[in-house]
Amino acid sequence: MRVAQVREFGGPEVLVPAELPDPVAGPDEVVVAVDHIDTLFVQTQIRAGEFGEYFDVRPPYVPGGGISGTVASTGSEVDPAVWTGRRVIAAVEPGSYASLAAVPVDHLVPVPENLGLREAAALVHDSVTALALLELTALKAGETVLITGASGGMGTLLVQLARSLGARVVAVARGDEKTALVRELGAHEVVDAASPDWPERAAAVLGGAGADVVLDGVGGAVGAAAFPLTAPGGRFSAHGAPTGHGFAAVSPEEAAARAITLLGIADVQLTPERRTTLAARALEEAAAGRLRTVIGAVFPLERAGDACTSPTRRGDGCSGTSWTRRAGPRGASAGRCSRPRGPSRTERWPRTRPCRSSTSPTGTRRRPSVASPWARTAGPTTAARRRCGYAARPRSTRAWPSTRRAPICTSAIPAGAP
Repeated sequence: MRVAQVREFGGPEVLVPAELPDPVAGPDEVVVAVDHIDTLFVQTQIRAGEFGEYFDVRPPYVPGGGISGTVASTGSEVDPAVWTGRRVIAAVEPGSYASLAAVPVDHLVPVPENLGLREAAALVHDSVTALALLELTALKAGETVLITGASGGMGTLLVQLARSLGARVVAVARGDEKTALVRELGAHEVVDAASPDWPERAAAVLGGAGADVVLDGVGGAVGAAAFPLTAPGGRFSAHGAPTGHGFAAVSPEEAAARAITLLGIADVQLTPERRTTLAARALEEAAAGRLRTVIGAVFPLERAGDACTSPTRRGDGCSGTSWTRRAGPRGASAGRCSRPRGPSRTERWPRTRPCRSSTSPTGTRRRPSVASPWARTAGPTTAARRRCGYAARPRSTRAWPSTRRAPICTSAIPAGAP
């Protein structure tokens, strides 16, 4: 199978094409022929050698993420009549940057017939985390929510989902195009983070009370500036840190004095069963036209490194979806934020639009999207981790599906970028 492999820690240039043996489905697994790969911004940070205390990764290794594709074969304990030929998504760690992936059958989520595999891949991670965050913060109709990084992978979904709950949505994004995008997606009010006085502008929009819920997907100085905008008795979630400056630094004493509930990414670590339930819900919303993914450029798997340096991206990030395994003329569109033949309405954006870029093998038919940086579930087998370059460790309570062969996509904007 074809893969994109990190040969050493470093920049995008260390992500290179390679060949590995095709995966064989275990008794309770299936092998998925991958159409699109969801790339996560956190994989960029891991590739650079960061977060060693959380991820026991040693080069050479194949990065992980979400995939969409078609079940090609099944293990001895899986009913082929039910799964063979079925379109599915799954979270695959490690080894999703490949043309084939072996996945436990209970980690699969069927894709509705009227939803493209590219859009489906975009929802593997970010939609799950977004739905979990809204449940965790108990956002209700009539409340006001402030969303930083609203033009990022998860931010665009949070804007739509919060609006559908009946909340008043105040979005923080950077620049004219990004602010226009989040307004189009349903934000009631938009504040431009490019202005040095954006916290004051946000405070004026929120009124004296502040926001009932603050969803900070940026961290660092932006998150720290957003915390005072939380209303007394409100909820503040610090779940994003794509800027490299860490999660928002908030004083627990100050939060307690104002009766603010502090939440973080650790609060949305989900069981595999819960992840598949939320992913199925997101796919249903997207298939019904109530949830829209925003996609920038598509790249072949062989150019996964280029996807991280696309003109549609800001900085060195890889967050989004990957492309398909099919060969054909459509691969000619790769490398530009252009529309493959037969684009859906979620693809009709110019190259500089604040959306995701994605990587797809020559001849993609489907459409890409983004995934959540930190929402992982349980771990693959020791053998699978060794095969993809991850150090062996005992199975944890986080359930990661094992992987092998799939294509790749990346996001035009790091998830949670302001």
